[in-house]
Amino acid sequence: MKNKQRDIALEIISDYYKFFRWAWPILSQEEFIPNWHIKKIARRLQKVGIAIVDRKKPDYLTNLFSVPPGSTKSTLISQCWIIWLWCLDPSIKLMNVSYSAGASLKNSQMAKILFKSEEFQGLFMPLIKQMHGKNIELTKDWADDWDNNFGGKFFATSMKGEATSYHFHVIVFDDPMNAKVADSDTERNAYNRLHDFTFPSRKVNPEITPVIYVGQRFNEADTLGYVMKKNESYYYLCLPAELNDSVSPPEMADYYVDGLLNPIRHNIEVLNKFKVDLGSFGYACQYLQSPYPEAGGHIKKDWFVYLDSAPDIVYDLWIDGAYTEKAENDPSGFMIAGFDYQNNRIAVKYATSEWLTIPDVLKRVKELMTEHCNNASMIFIEPKASGYSFIQMIQTETLYNVSRITGRLVQDGKMARVKYAAPKAESSRVCLVRGNWNTEFVAQLTAFPNYSHDEFCDLLGYSVKKYFG
Repeated sequence: MKNKQRDIALEIISDYYKFFRWAWPILSQEEFIPNWHIKKIARRLQKVGIAIVDRKKPDYLTNLFSVPPGSTKSTLISQCWIIWLWCLDPSIKLMNVSYSAGASLKNSQMAKILFKSEEFQGLFMPLIKQMHGKNIELTKDWADDWDNNFGGKFFATSMKGEATSYHFHVIVFDDPMNAKVADSDTERNAYNRLHDFTFPSRKVNPEITPVIYVGQRFNEADTLGYVMKKNESYYYLCLPAELNDSVSPPEMADYYVDGLLNPIRHNIEVLNKFKVDLGSFGYACQYLQSPYPEAGGHIKKDWFVYLDSAPDIVYDLWIDGAYTEKAENDPSGFMIAGFDYQNNRIAVKYATSEWLTIPDVLKRVKELMTEHCNNASMIFIEPKASGYSFIQMIQTETLYNVSRITGRLVQDGKMARVKYAAPKAESSRVCLVRGNWNTEFVAQLTAFPNYSHDEFCDLLGYSVKKYFG
């Protein structure tokens, strides 16, 4: 009987998905609903986990999972995985990080419930003793911090919490941002700075320590987006509830059934209700794994008219200046646009976002004016505090016509500027001269307010007000 029990335990721990299926009744009162995506996540975690056990560098140090709510992600990644890892190597130390202490504490509590369960202790502890020489026992048993007698650890914290002086073999970020944080430029940037300054130093060996990220996509610069932008190499499993271009790796699209990720749990009737309850932006973020609706939000992609060549009109230079070279701040935005009186439309000839100090902005202004404008052209500058001195500098050092942007739109805010521009875009009155700059320009406008910066939203709104009156 003991040999049979050992063989069963060995078979289960040899496959993380089997271990997860075995553990499910302990961790959840709900009936388990199998779906292919659960196996895919489990297989990836097994691959990374074996590298951790062997103290070798996995194929990707950065591993990201973006799946809809209710996809069993936390149970798989934050609650069950550490106990499976301890079966193979009880000395492994894991840190679990979430946007709040409460969220990470729940993962800690659930993982501990599994470890202390009669089922786990009865089936696996004899095998663990045989494999590692003794049973695993907790030598520290705090709610958010627990150690075992092999030196292993589970530590739960928040993005703003203490990372302590401990070092870990793997770090898991489970929902490192929520929608409220992602929607705030200040909070989002603060969380991304904490990510960079606090957690990289918490690794036992930075050269081989993997990091796991899991969550929904709330903003183009949320934690997952921020990490992907900074890293050239990473594994990204992106599984939207409905089949779309966000699916990653692309071959995962073959597993969708009638265009749905999970037709039993998230059938089309359920998803349609979520669309109504959450709205287009909320549904896109949480269920389509896109920071903004595919067609666009307040401004749609297909509203823009594209021109193969620039009309022969007078072009003005529009500037939303940030006057800084720090990439973590907003860039300065430049837009070359003019009014095509013959066709009653705005033509945007060129737009660019650049991180520049005031002297470099002045140099860039001279370049853009020389390339795109003439003596009849105007320079329109948003009236920020630092913009006043910049206007004076242009007037002192050049003969350009400079004007400070004024009017209600300045005080009314970004949303007002986007809503002011939207009707003209929808009526095909905003034309873009084809160029490489089109992608970034359209992305900012269609993704607002879920893009990392939005200077083109401001500039288009101002120009629509100026040209159309």
